Amino acid sequence: MLDLELTRRVRGGDRSAVETFLQRLRIIPRVLNRRNDRLGGPCTPSELDDLSQEVFTRIWSRLGDYRGEAALETWVYRFCCWTLLDYLRGRKSESVAGEWIEELPDRGSERELGAALDDLHLLAAVAELPAEESEVISLKQLEGCSFEEVGRRLSISPNTAKTRYYRAIERLRRVLGPSFGESSQ
Repeated sequence: MLDLELTRRVRGGDRSAVETFLQRLRIIPRVLNRRNDRLGGPCTPSELDDLSQEVFTRIWSRLGDYRGEAALETWVYRFCCWTLLDYLRGRKSESVAGEWIEELPDRGSERELGAALDDLHLLAAVAELPAEESEVISLKQLEGCSFEEVGRRLSISPNTAKTRYYRAIERLRRVLGPSFGESSQ
């Protein structure tokens, strides 16, 4: 089922679509945990649970804005990243001067923040891929699906999933190579 159609059916109250949608939103805590780890772990598990609920609420309230230009998981990933960054910015402004800075890991965190920004740059590039390639990348990388699982989810063969995946990876290398110190060909 196409993601745009899924979200339309969810908004229309289709129970099976809502079930599928909720199943796919299970990536929210995993994405937040991964992003938190990449930033040096500034949030506690309890804070991450609260942020998961916040992300879900934001997604639900903006479901009508989803246009299907990228895979649903890519759209969800953006909500996770921005919600986490908003939360950390808010914590910084609410804290007593210097406290928040002391909570951050030492100099290595600058690299982690850079990696998080690189991830956002990568997501933007993935969103520009043809929809069938973007979906495969999202399922494989964000949800950790095997090619067999990707094929089942998209109603294509595992070999077609592999072909789309590696074609997308090659496109991303050409587009992002200069940004990441690689020469474009």
